[in-house]
Amino acid sequence: MKTLSLKKFAFRVVAATSLVGAPYELSAAGSKKLCEVTLTASQLQSLMRQYVPKGSNGRAPAAAFFEVDSNGAVIRSLYTLNANAAQAVASTQKIVSAYAAYRNGGLSNIVTWSSEDRFYDSEGSSAVIRSTKKNPTIGQSVRAHEYLWTLLTHSSNGAALALSRSIDSGSTRAFVASMNDLSYDLIGRETSSFNSYFQNPAGLTDNADRYEFGDAGKAQRSTADNMARLTARIMGDSGFRSTMKKYGLTQYDGGVVTKGGSTQAAGKTLVAFIPLAGCKTKAVAYAVFGEGTEAAWTKIKQLHSQVVKELGY
Repeated sequence: MKTLSLKKFAFRVVAATSLVGAPYELSAAGSKKLCEVTLTASQLQSLMRQYVPKGSNGRAPAAAFFEVDSNGAVIRSLYTLNANAAQAVASTQKIVSAYAAYRNGGLSNIVTWSSEDRFYDSEGSSAVIRSTKKNPTIGQSVRAHEYLWTLLTHSSNGAALALSRSIDSGSTRAFVASMNDLSYDLIGRETSSFNSYFQNPAGLTDNADRYEFGDAGKAQRSTADNMARLTARIMGDSGFRSTMKKYGLTQYDGGVVTKGGSTQAAGKTLVAFIPLAGCKTKAVAYAVFGEGTEAAWTKIKQLHSQVVKELGY
């Protein structure tokens, strides 16, 4: 695959669930036609076979890659593999939590860090306040957007819980209901294979009773198809894209967004929204679910690197 040159192309992993890239520069020589997605199904199939050969917990690997427009509507499917198989999706669902907080107008609200938030952090990565670079203390009150930042860059489970109280009702249960309502509103009518339900804002599935804030009769789940579509629609909201950029949550100058996740139930998971470099009208959105080893996580990052480069970064 012929790619554009990249200055300081590098990834770092934050809490094993977030990918952050350095700024890019486009090369005039050898640049591709703007707004043309050149990724083919055979290329993506090859990348999946090379980098994500196995699924987790006896499942086959799963993936969905879509070409989408600037509003996040699917233009065409580029490649799918077991895309409608339902499973836990770990912290990738935090992108839905972030959007629910944004849509509910909670990002400017004050939220106090609690002992329950700290418990959630013991089950995942620790919250770090962006403005101070320190962990919050019990009883400390900060603006909700501080939790938004650590939710997506450190994948803090405690931040997910704190953020769920940022809406006016202050209720995690109401917040989770809004996540599910939003998910259906965004993609429920555009796909006949809608099969997503979220029990909490963090993606935790172990010790289910402690982490359930929704309907106990429904399993926490989504699919590669649904997560790719949700990521596309969420990032297709120009106001939310601006908010993500404002708080340093987009990668490269093109607005690339990635979110990874890892639990025993889900394995290693990754969702991404990648605008074509130099193009404001098209992007690629995808979700990939693989096996739950650290070696598998490294390979999923390598797949992501190849896709990003193919799209002009």
